Amino acid sequence: MQAALSRLEAIEKPVIGALHRYVPGLGLELALAFDLRIATSDCELGLPEVRFGLVPDVGGTTRLVRTVGYAKAKELIMTGRMIPASEALALGLVNQVVPPGDHLAAAARLAGEIAANAPLAVGLAKKLIDLGHGSDKQTFLQMELLAQSILVRTDDVREGALAAAERLQLDTRLNAKCGFNLQDIEIFVNDRALVPNQHETRQVLEPEFRSFLNSLLGGAGYSLEFETDARRLFGVRIKAEQPVAIADLLANLARPDDPAYNVL
Repeated sequence: MQAALSRLEAIEKPVIGALHRYVPGLGLELALAFDLRIATSDCELGLPEVRFGLVPDVGGTTRLVRTVGYAKAKELIMTGRMIPASEALALGLVNQVVPPGDHLAAAARLAGEIAANAPLAVGLAKKLIDLGHGSDKQTFLQMELLAQSILVRTDDVREGALAAAERLQLDTRLNAKCGFNLQDIEIFVNDRALVPNQHETRQVLEPEFRSFLNSLLGGAGYSLEFETDARRLFGVRIKAEQPVAIADLLANLARPDDPAYNVL
């Protein structure tokens, strides 16, 4: 079991755990091998092995120390106490606490937010943190430089730089014309969120903005879904009908001389 969880922990892609109700012993040891953990508010977590004359032996002691620190790990392991999700959040044992039943959706949202970034950079960032944790400062800094020297030669960096520049250009144009930002828009390509909505409370998007997006993208290989409530437009999902790079999509959105911008 130790080897299995170590292999899980070493996966380059981020692993997110959605925890609910009761997570004792081996359940928590499994969760500690995840990169991120989301728990419901009614969740209880702990390592009660000492109550049965045992110790956590599938990485629980090792990973709990690295997650919450020596003193708190000793307290939790030697008392065998189960703690509520609110305390686990305060200790950094979980990343988010959500209402009961919302854990899977919250995990999916977090996964979408991570998936919107360059996969090579995300994978190397995970490796850096995992391998560098516990190393001396100078070694950790050198590891950062080595990772960066690999990434700067990739297509992800070139596409990311172009996308960022065009996103800023579009943000400036939209904000000047109608007071909206690109953060008000969700862009999906093959169900992968390329530009996730960042606003917890989204601004109301006026009908003119809806017409603007339709005139730019309608019939050009994209489909648009508008999220409404009481006849008000809150969010937009733009879906490509075929694979497309985010830089290409943003370039299509940010065309400076397109007549569609006149509608604003």
